[in-house]
Amino acid sequence: MPKGILEIMLSGEGNLVPHVQPMYRLNDNRLMALEYLARYLDDGGNAHPVGPLLQDPKRSSIRIVLNPEGMVIRESQRLFTYLGLFGFPLDAVIANRVLPKEARSPYFDRWFEIQAGHLRTARESFDPLPFFEGRLFDREMVGTALLDRFARSVFGETDPTRVLYRDRPMEVKKEGKGYSLYLRLPFAEKDRLQVFTHGDELVIQVDNQKRNLLLPRTLSSRRLLGATLTGGMLGVSFGEKESHGKE
Repeated sequence: MPKGILEIMLSGEGNLVPHVQPMYRLNDNRLMALEYLARYLDDGGNAHPVGPLLQDPKRSSIRIVLNPEGMVIRESQRLFTYLGLFGFPLDAVIANRVLPKEARSPYFDRWFEIQAGHLRTARESFDPLPFFEGRLFDREMVGTALLDRFARSVFGETDPTRVLYRDRPMEVKKEGKGYSLYLRLPFAEKDRLQVFTHGDELVIQVDNQKRNLLLPRTLSSRRLLGATLTGGMLGVSFGEKESHGKE
């Protein structure tokens, strides 16, 4: 197995090309990249079945890093669903480039309001995952000393090498000819719960609280069959793909 972490990119021909790099980057075709990674990692032409390793929350975890911007949060929600689709465990979300209080001024007051709204949306979207904030510094954080300072400002007394969340808040499973999405709703009551789709979003409403989950195309193209709530776990069933073509 390669010592570095695999970076998956698309070549000009649209084929996945593995490279050993000190990072793991997902390009626009994230669904294809995750499916590839779940099956195997390739090191010099040799297949290494590491899917079970990366899907084991006791040994591996993935963290989403996002900027507090509307479009970025939506794409991160989609990535969150994609990761659940293939069983990759997430243990934290980090919001980067958060304006610090030292930057408050009449010029930036509106930006502080906008960021506060986006941060609130992000926290609600990824709850119950631990949520951290990385402040925007007054310089580029380059070099081990500055990176150490940045890490301490993000995690504080929390050990970032630990797996911070072992449960899977959301999981998608292939069941028969369709799929089922499972989401933890520990305090929800059946008679106060509504589940429906709107475009490519799954809308879950409890009383007057509503959560919109951006569905991957694998699910958004399928018919919603129904939902059940058992032991605090919401299960949403999707059937076969709907055909929108002309007869």
